[in-house]
Parts: sequence; C-alpha cells; structure tokens
Amino acid sequence: MLQNFKTFILLSLFFSHSLSGQNPFSAGKQETQAKPDSVVVQVQPIPVADIISASTEAFTLITESGKNRLTEDEIKSYSTQNDTLYSVIDLFLNDSSFQSFEGFGIRELEKTQLKANIYANQLTDLQDDLSKRSKGSENVVDDLIHERKRWQLTLEHSMEDEIPDVLLDRMKRIISGIDSAGTILQEDIELLLVQLDKLTGKRIALDSFQERIKNEKLRLGENLFSRDMDGFFKELSNLNDSTLIQRHIIHVVNSVKSDLQVLKSQFRTPLIFIIFIFSLLLTFSYWYKRNYSQMISEKEFDLSEIHLKLIDAPFLVVLFLTTFMIRFLFPDLPYTFKAFNSIIFIIPVLMIAMRLFESLVRSWLRWLILIYLFMVLYELISYPDIILRIILLALSSISFGLFLWLVLKKHGAGGLKNNFIYHLLRTILASFTILLFVAIAGNLMGAVRMAEFFTLAPTQIFILAIAIHISTKVLDTIMFLLLASKSLQKVNVFKEEFRTIHRKSVRWINLFLWIFFAITALKILRIKESVFEWGHKVLTEGWEIGEVVITPGSIFTFIFVIWLSIFISKAVRDILEKDVFVRVSVSKGVPNTIIMLVRIGLITGGFFLAAAAAGMELTNLSIILGAFSVGIGFGLQNIFNNMVSGLILAFERPITVGDTIQVGELMGIVLSIGFRASRIKSFDGAEVILPNGNLISNQLINWTLSDSSRRMDIRLGVAYGTDPDFVIDIMQKAAGAHEMVSNRPFPKAYFLGFGDSSLDFRLLAWTDIDHRLSVESELYLTVNKELTEAGIEIPFPQTDLHIRSDYREKE
Repeated sequence: MLQNFKTFILLSLFFSHSLSGQNPFSAGKQETQAKPDSVVVQVQPIPVADIISASTEAFTLITESGKNRLTEDEIKSYSTQNDTLYSVIDLFLNDSSFQSFEGFGIRELEKTQLKANIYANQLTDLQDDLSKRSKGSENVVDDLIHERKRWQLTLEHSMEDEIPDVLLDRMKRIISGIDSAGTILQEDIELLLVQLDKLTGKRIALDSFQERIKNEKLRLGENLFSRDMDGFFKELSNLNDSTLIQRHIIHVVNSVKSDLQVLKSQFRTPLIFIIFIFSLLLTFSYWYKRNYSQMISEKEFDLSEIHLKLIDAPFLVVLFLTTFMIRFLFPDLPYTFKAFNSIIFIIPVLMIAMRLFESLVRSWLRWLILIYLFMVLYELISYPDIILRIILLALSSISFGLFLWLVLKKHGAGGLKNNFIYHLLRTILASFTILLFVAIAGNLMGAVRMAEFFTLAPTQIFILAIAIHISTKVLDTIMFLLLASKSLQKVNVFKEEFRTIHRKSVRWINLFLWIFFAITALKILRIKESVFEWGHKVLTEGWEIGEVVITPGSIFTFIFVIWLSIFISKAVRDILEKDVFVRVSVSKGVPNTIIMLVRIGLITGGFFLAAAAAGMELTNLSIILGAFSVGIGFGLQNIFNNMVSGLILAFERPITVGDTIQVGELMGIVLSIGFRASRIKSFDGAEVILPNGNLISNQLINWTLSDSSRRMDIRLGVAYGTDPDFVIDIMQKAAGAHEMVSNRPFPKAYFLGFGDSSLDFRLLAWTDIDHRLSVESELYLTVNKELTEAGIEIPFPQTDLHIRSDYREKE
C-alpha cells in the first residue's frame, strides 16, 4: 500500500504540472520532489568536455526505458485477468445464499471459506504482479527525473558560457527524449494503478466476507448443542419428494463444475508438476525394486521385514506419498477434488496397512473401508436434508460399532509395549465411542450440527492417525535405504555413525509427523485458532525486570538456538574428524586445534544469534556479560581457568588426541580435549575426566609427543665363569632379529659388572610404546631359550650362613 501511495503521488505531480502547462520533468519543480525513503543526491552540471560521452549514456537510458513499457499484449493480458477475476469474485460475493448464511453448517461454511481463500490467493498473485511491474516503471521514472535535472542544469550553465549550438541542440534533444519516455511510462503507471485500485476494492470485500464466515462459525460453535432441524423420523416423510434426489444431483454437478473451473485456473501448473513427480518417483521405485541389492550391502545392513514389504510395493508407496503430499502442499484445493484425493489416498493407506499389520487390521479393515466411503459420500453431498441425515446416521452407527468393538476386544492398541500409550489410546477410543453414541442420539433428535461434528471428528482423527503411523514406517524405510546406500557409505561419518544417525533422524521425522497430526487434529476439532491464540499469549506475555522483558517464548527461542548451534558444531566436528582431515595431510595436533576453534566459533556465534533471536538488546547483553564477569571473579575462577587452559592446549598442542601421557600417578591415552576438561583412558580401562588446568599447571609427561618410540631396559645375570662376550652376542642378536625392535639406534648390550652371585648384563633397545610389554616379554623368552641351549645357568641369589659356637663348660 505504501508503494501504491508513492506512485499515486508521483502521478498527481505529473498531471498537476501538465495541466498548468509546465514540463513534469522541469528542474525547478523536480528539486522539490525528494524521495522520502532515499538520500537526496546533489545534482551537478555536466562538464563541457564530458557532454558527448554523457549524451551517449543518456540516449542509452532513454532506449532502455522503452523496454519497460507495457506492450499491447501485456495491457490486454492484465485487463483480461483483472476483469475475469473481478467478475468471478463479484458473482461469488453476490450469491444470495451468502447474504445471511441461513441453513449453513460448519462444513458448508468451510467450503465457502475455502473458495474465498482461493480467490484471495488469486487476487494476491495478480496484485503482486501489478505492483512489481509498477515498481519497475517507477524506478525507471526516478532515473529519468534525475537524468533530466542534470541535463537541464547543464543547459542553463551552457547558456551563460556560450558553448557551440550543436551541443545545445544535443542537450535539448536529450531533454525532449527524457520527457517523452517519462510521459509514456507515467501512462503505464496510471494504468497499473487503476487495475490495482480495482483489485484492492475486491480484496477488501473478500476480507470482509471471510470475517463474516469466521463470526458465523463462532456463532455455530456456541450453539453446537442446540436443535437446528426437526426430528429424524419426522423428516422421513420428505423422502416422498420426487425432486429430492434430483436436487442433490444438480447441486453436486454444479459444485463439481465450479471446482473444476477453479482447478483449471489456479491449480493447473502445480498439478502437472505433481503428476510429473509421481511419474518420476514411480519409475525410480520400480528401478530400485530390481536393483536395491546392488545399491546397499545386504551383508552389513540387514533389511527388516517391513523394509522388504515396502520395497516390494513401489506403486502403493509412491501413490501414498504423492496423495499425502497433495493434502499437505495444497490445503486450499477445491472441495470436490480434495474428496477425490481422499478416495485415492485411502487405497494405499489400507493396502499398506494390510501388508505391515495384517494380524491387527484384518479383523476391522472392512469396517474402516465402509466408514471411509460413507464419509467421502457425506463430504460430497452438502445439501442439508433427510438424505444427508440418513448418510450421517449410517456413518455414526458403523463408526460407533467399530470403536465399541475395538474397546471391548482390546484390538485398538494391540502390539504396543508401552502401557501408558496403550491405556491412553484405549481411553481415546472409549471417548470416541461415547461421542459417536451422542451423535446418533443428536441426529435422531434434530441436533444435526452436533451429530455431524461428533461423527466426523473422531473418524477423521482415527484415519489420520493410521496414515501418520504408516508415514513413519515409510519414511523410516526411505531413510534407512538412503543411509545404507553405497554412495553415502563412502563418507566415514555415515559409515561409522550409521545406527546413530538413522535412529536420530527417524526420531525427528516421527516428531515432525506427530506434531503435524496434533495440529491437524486441533483443526478437525475446531479449536486450532483458540489453542494457537492461547499458546501465543502464553509465549509472548512475560515479566518485566527493570527495562528487560523476559517471555517464555524468548527463553524457548534462546535455548533452542543454543541447542541448534551445539548440534551443528558436533556435526561439523564429526565431518572434520572423520572425513576431512583423514584425507588431508597436516601436522599432528592441527586438526584438533582447528576443530576446537570451529566449535568455539559456532557456539559463540550461536549464543549471539540466540540473544538476537530472543529479542535481547545489546545493552541487556552487556548487563548479562557484566554479571558473568562478576561471577568469574567470585566463584567461576576454576571454570574460566580450565576454559583458557583448553585454548592454550589447542594452540600450543603439548598433547593431542591419541597421545600417551602421565600426570602424577595417572598414565593413559588422551581420548579428547574439550573446552573445560579432557578425557584420558588409563591402562586399567577407566576413563578419567581431567580439568584442563591440571594439564597446564602440573608436570606432564608426554610419551608420544614427537614420536611413539620407547626404550626397553632388559637386565639379567649369569653364573660366574660364563664368557661375557658370548652373553652380549646372544642378547644383541635376539633383539636385532625381532621385527618390532627398531634398528635405529641398533640394540646394544652391556656388561655391567660383578654382582653378588652373578655377572650382570643390560640390553637397551627401542620399540613402539604400544608394543613395549609384548616385545620385552618375547625378548626375555628368546634370551632365556638361547642361554638354556648354551648351557649357561642363570643363578639365583645365594647366601652362605656360618654358625659360630662359643661356650664354656660348666664346672
């Protein structure tokens, strides 16, 4: 509306100048036409030396402006679309039956509102198109106005400087060309504004009409339990009317014709696209059915029975997804074709249910089919009379019998392991049974609106729940097959975290589907607007603490954005760790540093984004950060110290993931280095959470900082009389022959000296720290075997005990 108002002002100025005999683009007048939404640029005359080159640009602008003119075809198209839509909406609004909505039920009002929404969408699309076209022409006019001011100012200065007449004539031609182009574009803008004004009037009328429908629905909802027709048996006498069925047929035919016209005008392109998508998905599904064994590794990924059943039914799955997508993407689809889509939709729902849950649904599937057919028939026949009441009574009775049987036989929630959900579903089924009994009684007594609501709502919710449950199984299968495909399994993240990703993705898909079910159920129960208004009120009404306003909605938004940033940071970490840095050669420890900095950046950015999304101002944020700094000074020193220590570890890299370290008596392998603490797995198998501050402030031994070599120190003693050179040779040969012992430096044995009971030797050799204990054990065994075969004794410590007896004989 602001844009239209701006264009209207521009046109008014144009015509006022024209009527007064002045040029609409004169310099004196244009200086007062400052744009309210832009910065006014000071116009300067063109230097004489630049007039020739500037004139070329001006003529180019004039030529280009002509491309923005409305062509005869465009004018005719806009006029035809406008007049056609205007006439259709005018005919719709002037329908005599809509003057008082007498005899209209909720269902009739919803059908009428649906048509009004379709027309409103058509109006919006056409208005947007006209506004966009008008805006483009207006921008060109603004450029022409600015250009004319430059040339007018240049012409005035040139008159004083006495430049050649050739240049003066050129400037006058440019100004005349700009005036001509601007006048033509102004005429186009006027035409577009007239069309927009005409549509705006109808849009106001449509909005008022929709408000009337909303108020009428509220009135009917308040009077839901009142009688609106005569008793059922009293109206049975109307069956003798020979024109009764004929009136229904005429009504249905007219409704179908009207909906068909709307479908052709509004939904032709989307439905062609849906048919194309259906054909594409169907072709791919049949191809996948034949080749799925080559697409995934069946040995590694065991397909469940449900997966195999859905793969074996490509047509049903694609038909189910397509019809479900139509209901989701086109809520304003004409009522007749929405009912037609419902008929097609129930076919794959029931057949897939038979395939997946045959033992559960086999006993009541026929009942459900009968209920659905009666419900679709009831939706198509909207003329309120005894025939409609008979169909409604049959639908209520069959639904009541099904739900009562499910409650008594305990089949409604069979197969559920969760007792709470089982009892909840049984309670819901019992409530539906009571509502259907009340609907039957209400229909007999004449409370048809109540009977209609209590019949359709439980049945629609029950069928929707079945469809949503089948959707969870179908999407679970699609997600499993997608993640198990050989192409995605080449990515290490999907390969190593397949089960986790599948479980979490299915959990989120199910959550989304059941939220959609809850919203649709609220809409069926006609309390969606009330619940949403209550929820909006709860989320937006908060508490004022000084100048700060805290609402539940802002808290929820803040927490959600923080959670999302942490989730994204973990996903990025896994991708970098398992797919990026395994393929890129970098220095040891650099990947962990980069990953930590990326995570810190994402979480920090997420914090500020969460603060902005929650509506927190920078001044309020500074107060929070100030309080946080005070907290650091009093009670958070250790946490802040550990966080800074984590940054130091990231940049200096004294330890990296996988290093073997020793801190005091703790020795183990570094599993991860976090913001606040690091995880170390001791050689006893325990995982120790060690604050980063301890790794910085205490003495730390890194056994694998530069390399993982570890020196072995093997000592032994042999009996006196053994040749020392022979023993040294045995020890060095045993170490040198072992494949896990490094030859740089080469193993070296030493004769240490003479012990108390043996000649002592020492062998020094290097091996990888991960194999040190096993290599030491093998070397001991080898040396012992060689010494035994050579007849060399390894003595044990011997001590000679001398007992001295010194006593005097007693005399």
